[in-house]
Amino acid sequence: METRDLGRESRESLPKASIHLEFFRHDDKAKAAEGQPDTTVRLTEKGRKHASEVGKEKNPNPEVAVAFGSSRERSVETAMRQMLADQPEIGEDTTLEDIKELVAGSVKVGRKDMVDERLNFVWEGEFKDAAMDHYVNKKDYLLFAVEESDDLVRKLKDHSSTSYSRQAAGIAEIVRRYLEILPNFQRLVADNPDKYLKFQNELQRFLGSHATVTESFLMKVIEKTKGRDDVMKFIESLPDKNGFGFSEGFSLDLVGDETGTDIVLKYKDQQWELTPELIDEIIKDKEALDLT
Repeated sequence: METRDLGRESRESLPKASIHLEFFRHDDKAKAAEGQPDTTVRLTEKGRKHASEVGKEKNPNPEVAVAFGSSRERSVETAMRQMLADQPEIGEDTTLEDIKELVAGSVKVGRKDMVDERLNFVWEGEFKDAAMDHYVNKKDYLLFAVEESDDLVRKLKDHSSTSYSRQAAGIAEIVRRYLEILPNFQRLVADNPDKYLKFQNELQRFLGSHATVTESFLMKVIEKTKGRDDVMKFIESLPDKNGFGFSEGFSLDLVGDETGTDIVLKYKDQQWELTPELIDEIIKDKEALDLT
């Protein structure tokens, strides 16, 4: 596979480097207080502990990592805890504000927590009624997403609700952005080899999201590489037909070397080799839907 913006001669002058993306659902959320907006709901003590435990399994390197989430704070909180899982100062009772303060004291420029609304979900109007019925009552949202959601937003002329193709494309757009960043990171590695060697020439991104969001991207990948029947088998294999469990998700490794760029998606014991063209196809599905 080749990068789209570099010729062979340019690629051969760049060292091998990678960007590691972790996409996952937020952890166990607290019960909202009366009148509390969903955006401010945080994790329970159990959720804080579990998010940190999961993070330890991912070998985080905060020096070369950034945590992302949606505007729903529990997603950022989960991502920060995974990214900083090996930091002894962060315990079960450490608040999100405390974590941000600790990070701010050690970061000279910029910040380590960012919001990206493509990690969020939007359900509005009649679409929300149908989505909630499948998520809360029937508990089969992923089936609804694949089989009905795109047709429903098209029928309703709903240009806001995040149906299957829209949700998948949001994640694909994030992946495409990092494909475009990778050659620049390779140049940084070439200019500062000692700085990145101890991190195996790797950048890390921890991307906290919500049930139904990242699953849509994975299902699109399965659909385009193996077909719709395999998507149904994937859904059937899940303990919860609404999506991933707490802090569960998949990873993507974008690896650039002198031959081009490899894109490898890993979910549990399965993996898929993707192409930039496939990523673009997923984005185009959303663009086509939005034109109807």
